[in-house]
Amino acid sequence: MDFGEGVTIVSVTVTDSWTTLVDIEIAEDAETGLRDVILTLETGEVTLADVFRIVQSSFTVSPVNGKIGETLEVQIEGKNTQWLSGRTWVSFGDGIDIMEFTVFSETVAVASLAIGSEAAPGARDVYTEDGPKIVTMHDAFVVDRVGVGATFDPGEATQGTTVEFTIFGRATDFVQGV
Repeated sequence: MDFGEGVTIVSVTVTDSWTTLVDIEIAEDAETGLRDVILTLETGEVTLADVFRIVQSSFTVSPVNGKIGETLEVQIEGKNTQWLSGRTWVSFGDGIDIMEFTVFSETVAVASLAIGSEAAPGARDVYTEDGPKIVTMHDAFVVDRVGVGATFDPGEATQGTTVEFTIFGRATDFVQGV
């Protein structure tokens, strides 16, 4: 594989006949924009036109996942960003409400977010909006299903009584004696 000048291939792992994982290192002075990627195969070279983009600004989020119904703080660390309090905003997509967003510096912010019951599980894009500039991190955050959803039968008991009940659990892995 060849991603062009300024991109070094660190490792290549073929996981199956359809999937290859490639770790790359992008130089600080690598030219930004769309690039062709050249694949060298046994049958010859194949050029994939404009399939890879190097961007000037990017960011990471931590933690990278949360559960439906959860409220949590997510730290966002930018690279080559110029975030400003009151001007910069973040979005985690439909079903996730940003309760508070605090910009601490041009490269560090924290979002307090609530993952609603209507949030679709799975990977989602996160983007920062800074005036007209939008930086998107694809598949940066994963919404997990509810940790443990359970119902009890019976659903209530009176103080001072001994009650036998049944737990019907979703996303559980009950083991006898544990």
